[in-house]
Amino acid sequence: MHHRLVRLAAVLLPLSLLTAQRTWIVDRAGGPGVDFTDLPAALAAAAPNDLVRVRANPAPYTVGIATRGVTLIADGAAGTGGVVRLDGGLVVRGVPAGEAFAMWGFFCDNTTLPAITIDACPGRVFAEALTVLPGPANPGIVVQRSAAVAIQGCSLSGAPALQITRSHVVAVACVLRGRMSTSNSAPMPACTVDASTLDISEGNWQGGGVPSSPPVPSAPALAIGNGSTVTAAGGFQPVFLTAGFSAVPTAGIEVSLSTLTIDPIVTTGGVHGSTVVIQRIPALRLSSVGRGLPLIAQVRTPVGDVVVLALGFPGLPLPVPPLGDVWLDSTASPLTLFAVQASDVSGYVVAALPLNTPIGLQLALQVLAGSGTAFRLSHPVVAMVR
Repeated sequence: MHHRLVRLAAVLLPLSLLTAQRTWIVDRAGGPGVDFTDLPAALAAAAPNDLVRVRANPAPYTVGIATRGVTLIADGAAGTGGVVRLDGGLVVRGVPAGEAFAMWGFFCDNTTLPAITIDACPGRVFAEALTVLPGPANPGIVVQRSAAVAIQGCSLSGAPALQITRSHVVAVACVLRGRMSTSNSAPMPACTVDASTLDISEGNWQGGGVPSSPPVPSAPALAIGNGSTVTAAGGFQPVFLTAGFSAVPTAGIEVSLSTLTIDPIVTTGGVHGSTVVIQRIPALRLSSVGRGLPLIAQVRTPVGDVVVLALGFPGLPLPVPPLGDVWLDSTASPLTLFAVQASDVSGYVVAALPLNTPIGLQLALQVLAGSGTAFRLSHPVVAMVR
């Protein structure tokens, strides 16, 4: 693959944003420097913008209710070197506008309850590198009545793996698996979308289904209904939104009284239902978000498109018809347009941006790409420094 690499200046951030956090250490083993031995006490003590580092332990941590804009990071390297596990039933509720709850790197259980419920949040919620272990009866992540939820690089299983109601969600580079059928339960989709907006980029989503006699119909990857709007972009790897394996296959996507816009590169196994628009959509990927490492932004877009990359702090989605939704906070500084160029013969643009920001800080990147009078915004990608 041939592409041009654009190297950009370092990000300068206001001093007040760099120093407005306290770090809390949670470790079941206790010991010097440990603030709490379980998570609920840490969630109760942490103030907005605080960072909570949770160390690995053979036993899972108890979960609770998070109501403020704090950041949770699974810190396996600082403990046993293993994973950091959470009991099912973490609730993120009522995060206020202007605040952001974030979590990274946890293994979550959904055996008795949904692994995570995000409920009635006017503020932002961000989840990255989460794994929800398969449970036959409950959803993986439930999102309801929430204004701005971004899910990146997560592996989710459940009934369904992701359940969205009256919310706005972005899912980037995720693997979702719906419930397989059992002796007393039907297959479930990987994701259900009800009266919501969902933007997808990359990933592999598959509904539940299993060979059986007599055969049981499989479930779709996506079941979209009740006036929802879903956009599925291509990406840098094959993108699959397919039904589960069964002798009675269904379409990969079921659309009812809703609108689906899908990139032709996406594999669906068929779409059944309401309005479907086939359209090339710019795709964006970030890598290398460790402190002191350059942030590498990659854009895939049709050859010859003009590409504008914008970096800033994440904000609530703002509709800008017909371009899409802007997820950058225009009221916060900095908001930087840092690269404008045309994609070359490969259809890719790559940009490198040095970062020197605190662990837990979130930045957002979005792309505007197109030609002539036809431009479109990409989905946003959030870089949480860790």
